[in-house]
Amino acid sequence: VLCLAFSPSGDKLATGSCDDTARIWSAQTGEQQHALCGHTDFVLCLAFSPAGDRLATGSEDKVARIWNAKTGEQQHALCGHDDFVRCLVFSPAGDKVA
Repeated sequence: VLCLAFSPSGDKLATGSCDDTARIWSAQTGEQQHALCGHTDFVLCLAFSPAGDRLATGSEDKVARIWNAKTGEQQHALCGHDDFVRCLVFSPAGDKVA
């Protein structure tokens, strides 16, 4: 595991790993809720949106991805970075990611 984050409500924990996946877990039971597959290299960073309904992930594959944290479905792939995506954050309103 290379990175982790709690959802704002504290009921979910997200992890990013060397197996090219991010995973969402129940913080209460430890049960895996979703395996987020789509990156092609290590997942280096992740962040929940302020509402906790989306998860952003960044990877050594130079792509940031936005996922629906409730369903595990990918919503967006933000391509075009020249190097690894090592850090990302949602704006306070949750309408932008940087």
